Amino acid sequence: MEASAAPISLKATGRARRRLTINRSAQWIAAGSAFLAVGVLGVVIVSVLLRGIPALNLDLFTQNQVAFGQTGGGIENAIVGTAIMVGLATAVALPVGILVAIYVAEFAPDPVGRTVRLALDVLNGVPSIVIGIFMYALLVVSRS
Repeated sequence: MEASAAPISLKATGRARRRLTINRSAQWIAAGSAFLAVGVLGVVIVSVLLRGIPALNLDLFTQNQVAFGQTGGGIENAIVGTAIMVGLATAVALPVGILVAIYVAEFAPDPVGRTVRLALDVLNGVPSIVIGIFMYALLVVSRS
């Protein structure tokens, strides 16, 4: 006759139980921290809305700024300036982007295509504020 093996217990004991306890504790702490952060964010959003909604009207979007220290005025200049900057950036970047994409997809040798894709991946991975600060330092500060 064969000797029967002892049944294997799936219940955590010793070190495994300690690790499970620490893991559950860390999960509760992380979840509590997330709920706390979302709660604080909610308080900030509600506060901004309660104070900002009374100031929203058509004049805010259609009037120019007033002199410093005066009340009233609007953000028309900021909206128009933003629209102009976005339009100019699109007019410059769109043709270049489309032409580069066509070149890389259809005509570029493999090493050139890999290099262009790598450069684009790097640009996609770097926050735009970092690129802006770098270009400011390169073009503005270095010439002063």
